[in-house]
Amino acid sequence: MTRTAIFLLGCGIALTLALGVVMYLRRPLETLLTEMCGTAERARFWTAFAVVVLTLVPLMFVLNNPPTGDNVEAVFVIAAQLRRAILGIVVSVMGMGVFLLMFVARSPQPNASPGR
Repeated sequence: MTRTAIFLLGCGIALTLALGVVMYLRRPLETLLTEMCGTAERARFWTAFAVVVLTLVPLMFVLNNPPTGDNVEAVFVIAAQLRRAILGIVVSVMGMGVFLLMFVARSPQPNASPGR
């Protein structure tokens, strides 16, 4: 297997992993954002933004480090690419989580009584 084929296979697996995370998080994220943003249109925009971030950040990590060396085992190259993709997914999800946590912490609670 050529280095190019190994690299492209790793990128494809990383993209599949990122899209799996997007599919898993999309519906609950859109529900939460609809509640936080107040309108479905705003929530759809921020959901689309999150999808782009969750897809492109892991790919950026993977594409930044192509395989090097002449005698590289394919499984190790792909494992390194997946490690970078997972790091990108974790960074993206944690970043969105921190942002949402800050927003939720500042939002008034619906059941909170005034003056408390």
